[in-house]
Amino acid sequence: MRTLLSARRRILLVLLLLALTGLFWIYHAGGVTPRPVRFAVASDPHLYDPTLGTDGPVFADYVAGDIKLMAWSEAIFDRFLVELWALEPRPDFLLLCGDLTKDGEQHNHRRMAERLARLEDAGIEVFVVPGNHDIDNPAAQRYTAGGAEPVVSLDSSGFAALYARFGYQQALARDRHSLSYVAEPVPGVRLLAIDSRVQVGNAQVGGKLTPATLEWLLVQLRRARHEGAVVLAMMHHGLLEHYRGQGEFFPEFLVDNHADVSTALAAGGLRVIFTGHFHAQDVTRRTWPDGACLTDVETGSTASWPSAYRLARLDPETARLSLTTRKIAAPQAGAFAAAEDKFPSFARRSLERQLTKLVAAAMAEHTTLSVDRRTQLAPAVVAAALAHYAGDEVPTFETFRAALKMARQGRGSEVTVGRLLLSLWHDLPPADRTLELHLEDSCDEH
Repeated sequence: MRTLLSARRRILLVLLLLALTGLFWIYHAGGVTPRPVRFAVASDPHLYDPTLGTDGPVFADYVAGDIKLMAWSEAIFDRFLVELWALEPRPDFLLLCGDLTKDGEQHNHRRMAERLARLEDAGIEVFVVPGNHDIDNPAAQRYTAGGAEPVVSLDSSGFAALYARFGYQQALARDRHSLSYVAEPVPGVRLLAIDSRVQVGNAQVGGKLTPATLEWLLVQLRRARHEGAVVLAMMHHGLLEHYRGQGEFFPEFLVDNHADVSTALAAGGLRVIFTGHFHAQDVTRRTWPDGACLTDVETGSTASWPSAYRLARLDPETARLSLTTRKIAAPQAGAFAAAEDKFPSFARRSLERQLTKLVAAAMAEHTTLSVDRRTQLAPAVVAAALAHYAGDEVPTFETFRAALKMARQGRGSEVTVGRLLLSLWHDLPPADRTLELHLEDSCDEH
């Protein structure tokens, strides 16, 4: 009797294995329709633990030359995580597009990793890439009443080890020349997580993909397309210009040789990439003569107004990707806990104040305009920048006419300022905050 029962168990086990194998091959052959996938995208949290210091002259100088709500960055990110936990249904995964910490401090990276671990414990998988601030950063320091002192900055191997749970451990393949990797967040969806930092002399603002990394990415794209996977990509630096002239005015926010790199990736089959770095909620697209199309979806910083992130729904069967924008509510501690409506206006005023100082300094350094003329023109540049950060920017007729007149009839540096204003106000298609993409060769929009 025991022998008979044992034989029956073996037969049942074999049948079960055959059934599971059959389901696997049916799924990968297209017999089972992949379910729609929901995910979130955020960038540039620049997490900073206030216990590292928020007082003293050195911190004051840092804040004076920066647009981020640095002292609030950790509290804002915590509120973002609370909002993700509360979503119904919850996202399947989160993409974080770099600049995870203020300046690569090991202490801040550990605090970030602890938070991401709690998010994964709640059922939301996380995938990260480093930004230009995150690794081997000489600016990693703590602030004291009398000045500042250096703290340990994470190196490349330390980054991959600390964030092993958030992409590197699940990697199907890793690039030997960078911290780029390929993962499969859900069956049928392939993620290219691209490290766009300059690998020699880290903490540089600009970005670069070496020929070796680009070739590795093209191999991974061919493999994904051969296996019938829908491909998503993310990296820190922009791949496409988000306004005409960005490569001239702010080249450090794009990868080097971005025109050739984007052409190669689009030819390889990439249709969408999620980026950050510029802190703007902006989407741009490039179409090639052969019909190939690539969309660069830039997501703003959680640490600066409008503190926006994206929610996405992807249908792998139809390759339709729907994107919406959410803005983080007030941090749940401190001055805004009982008056959440004050936070957006506070954050916007803070950004406007910082931009006014930065624009004035840039004009003084890079133009020949008089002090009076700089004072007159700075508010127009700040207004255009604020509109670009928010996305879906639309200038008034008077604003556009004044910029056009300056660009065409101005003298000297006024022409440059006019061209910059026209560039920032010219919102390249598609829409920035809410849109739908078709991730096929034509990738049309609705």
